[in-house]
Amino acid sequence: MMNLYFNFAKAEIGFQIMLVAYFCSCIAYALSIIKTKYEANIYHVARILFLFAWCMNAYILISRGIVAGRPPFKTFYESLLYFSFLFGLLALSIEWFKKIKLLGFLSLAIILSAETFALLKQDIDIVTVPPALNSGWFLPHVTIYFSGYSSVTVAFVLSILALVKTGDISLDKDSFWARALGRQEMNFEILHRDWVRIGYLFLLGGLITGGLWAKFAWSDYWAWDPKENWGLISWLIYGVVLHMHHTSFLKGRIALKVSALAWTLILFTYFGMSYLPTKSQSMHVYTDPPPPEDPGEVKGVNRQMY
Repeated sequence: MMNLYFNFAKAEIGFQIMLVAYFCSCIAYALSIIKTKYEANIYHVARILFLFAWCMNAYILISRGIVAGRPPFKTFYESLLYFSFLFGLLALSIEWFKKIKLLGFLSLAIILSAETFALLKQDIDIVTVPPALNSGWFLPHVTIYFSGYSSVTVAFVLSILALVKTGDISLDKDSFWARALGRQEMNFEILHRDWVRIGYLFLLGGLITGGLWAKFAWSDYWAWDPKENWGLISWLIYGVVLHMHHTSFLKGRIALKVSALAWTLILFTYFGMSYLPTKSQSMHVYTDPPPPEDPGEVKGVNRQMY
């Protein structure tokens, strides 16, 4: 806890404001679900705070990119800021038009978890980009992949909402679930399927652009890097989820549960690489300082991407 407080204290002021705004918005969303005479006012404040926090998120990314003279995705801290920016944009857009309070609350809980983890990693300083990243593929590859991560995270939240909203839930205007899920009938399962499709295509685009980038930089489309492998596995699993949605005896709650579990593979692909025994051979483990550039090093060790 002290380490987290120390890292928060030394973080840039914009990040501090953003994190506090995200936190206050999350609390306000939780309070807005409780039936009180101030429910509508609290909900309005929650949405405004969410929008303000997201704008601060965008400001931090833009300012870091200007100062660094590069896309702000190099460090683990920056990558989580970028994830929060993209996922926050998607979640905020859906919640703003559909008015689903529980979606806003769950989305903010995920964003706060990501930013808290970013603080713990202690790589908030702006660093230079290694030569391998000085490529036109850097921006599209990372943007497409993080759009995929953000889309399947939206799908994860929607799968939770779909599992929660059974046919027995009353959407009468005074019920708890009407306040939490919105007072209009909404098929979260169909919304979930649509976002899985979007995420599936983005993940495929990330694999393709990553292969093209690797070919340009290191003359190989595929190096069987641990993160490449897990990225491929995640994409294949989401393909299975889409297939289940179109299979009569597998669609419904089974497909939703498999989709929710598939999201844990995304988490492992993103966070778990540094815990693998083969992390020293990975080009994608950016939680540790990159190894020195040496032509004599084992191929793949100095192919660290972001």
